[in-house]
Amino acid sequence: MMLIYLLLLLLTTTISAHKPRHVTRNPPHQQPPHNALKLFTNSSSINIYNPLLGSALTISKSPNSPNNVTCTTSLSGGFSNTSTTDIFAIYGIYHLPRSNKIALAVITNSSLVVTNEMISAGSGSHVYKGGGIRRVTGLDLLEVPSSVVSKNSSNSQPGIFCADDVDQLRLLKKTFLSHELYFCESNCVDGSGGDVTHTLQRIFAENDNNVVAPEPDSRFHWNSQPSISLPSAFSTPVTSAFIGHFHLKSTTQILISRRSKHRAGVRFVMRGADKFGHCANFVESEQILIENGNGNGSSATTSHVQLRGSIPLKWSSPALLTSRNPPVSIGADPVEQARRMGRHFRGIFERYGDNLVTVLNLIDKNTSTRDKDKNRDQPRLGRAYESVFKALSDATKRGLEGQVRNVWFDFHNEVRGRRGVERLGNGGVGDLLYEGTGGAYSVGSDVISQGAFRIIFSHKSSKKSTIISTQNGIIRTNCMDCLDRTNVVQSLIALSVAERNLEDQGFDQGEGVEQKQNHLKHHRLLWSNNADALSTLYAGTRALKSDVTRTGRRTYGGAVDDGLNSLRRYVGNNFYDERRQEGVEVLIGGCLGGQMGMGKGKGKGKEKRVGRGKGLIFRIQKSGDELEGDEEEDDWDDADADAEGFLDNLDTDLASNFSLSKIFSDVFIAYLSYFLASRYLF
Repeated sequence: MMLIYLLLLLLTTTISAHKPRHVTRNPPHQQPPHNALKLFTNSSSINIYNPLLGSALTISKSPNSPNNVTCTTSLSGGFSNTSTTDIFAIYGIYHLPRSNKIALAVITNSSLVVTNEMISAGSGSHVYKGGGIRRVTGLDLLEVPSSVVSKNSSNSQPGIFCADDVDQLRLLKKTFLSHELYFCESNCVDGSGGDVTHTLQRIFAENDNNVVAPEPDSRFHWNSQPSISLPSAFSTPVTSAFIGHFHLKSTTQILISRRSKHRAGVRFVMRGADKFGHCANFVESEQILIENGNGNGSSATTSHVQLRGSIPLKWSSPALLTSRNPPVSIGADPVEQARRMGRHFRGIFERYGDNLVTVLNLIDKNTSTRDKDKNRDQPRLGRAYESVFKALSDATKRGLEGQVRNVWFDFHNEVRGRRGVERLGNGGVGDLLYEGTGGAYSVGSDVISQGAFRIIFSHKSSKKSTIISTQNGIIRTNCMDCLDRTNVVQSLIALSVAERNLEDQGFDQGEGVEQKQNHLKHHRLLWSNNADALSTLYAGTRALKSDVTRTGRRTYGGAVDDGLNSLRRYVGNNFYDERRQEGVEVLIGGCLGGQMGMGKGKGKGKEKRVGRGKGLIFRIQKSGDELEGDEEEDDWDDADADAEGFLDNLDTDLASNFSLSKIFSDVFIAYLSYFLASRYLF
């Protein structure tokens, strides 16, 4: 048996090391355009000049001002006689109260990943501000000088921070590195177009055909709090997201998964809904399919949106060393539960229409002998949801039965064995995505009923567009984590939408058949990359069951890979997630110290010089396709370097660095992973 486990290890490590990942390559970072913001620092302030507006923003630390910072604008002719630095945008302001400091984050480099020409197939329409969506590839954190110099504290000296804040700065840098951030340039000549927080339907159909730019969607405006002190003319919405695309001869497909800032964090810390109805791991995934011109001077673009999010109740399941599936605690107040659920659905109706909201619940419905603890909690949580929903519906005047359809699809029970994936299709009345009426689930029928946003762009007029249809209603999918099972099902729903759209455009006959199959192959890889990106941020590893998303079937290699990732998740969830959660809260909140504690510094009494001079605290810049810190290490004390690197080393060792010197430890890991994988073979 040990030989079998060793062979399995060799197989899976080889697969992990050499398996193609279909990464959408981003272009190299681009220098700011000629109309870029101009940054200049003097001894008492940071000044940013906007050449288009002809005005300047002065930011300084002022003890007598709200939030300890002053932001003033004035007309200016620029800094013609001053050495300036071009930047793309201001990310926001961060407060370090223990050091009595203020820091400014600015975006110094970016790459254009989605263009307006791509969306409108070259018609020249203004879809997004600034020509498209940009990925942050360079960011500087600068210390804001003080307008009043105090001689009583060394903390007032530039570059001197208390040890606790040094630790928090290190945490902020790591969190910036781990998140992919996107934005649309606000500093542009033509103010029309939406920003990165909006779907195409919100930009066009709900905004008078994009005549006036809509306000940012607060759910996906990740830097709203850090930028709250900035004037609107100098504020640029930035979001955390996955964005990928592929371009073929006749079609282009883009996938944008916007992550909500509300209840953002890691899976065993952030669960359920808060008192405002915001759910953990809430993601809006927009699939955009573009037909690359049809020869008559116009092109069609279709947008379809899905949601995922934790079950909208008050519930939790903190990580537990003795179990990889910690017990679930459900709130006992039925009134509070109904209030949270009601607010959640009200928000969905307002933003996505009330034609029909399909809530697709993928958690286990029946207790099985395979994992009693896991399966006991999941049915209990599902029944609690049903009970609260019924009470809420009965208390509502119109009731919710006509607006919300609840579908409880026991994924693990229905999709059992390697061939069980077929139960997710639309071939028979018992399949999940069956498109006819009268099926056991008929989610495919709901997808058709809800429709999709479709717009025709004319190549004859640069701003002319015609809306053909809109999406009214949405599919909202969840499992326990809204990751692995959710990834599989959402990708198949999106696949059915893309396939139907291609067939409507004549790709089901002649040469179009081969083009359609090629498109759908790339579609699976794109959604698999999306699954890995979202899973890494919420659970700390790539997605489980990704072999189904990539290939459409379950494989033994994929099952063993799931076992390895489950082991990594167990280690990360129990030892590092609290620290990761604190980093997310610092990133969003704009105040170093977070909501979970005051950091892990060496003590407030100790002070340390930070940065590389000229007010620079740290710099993040792109290397290849990844964000990395500046190559020259910051002058920080790394004696307490956190153990997050252990996870990275563990992943690297198991994925590609197999060697005979580690044979015995790796055999043990293989045995453990194979044992875990047996539980994930559906």
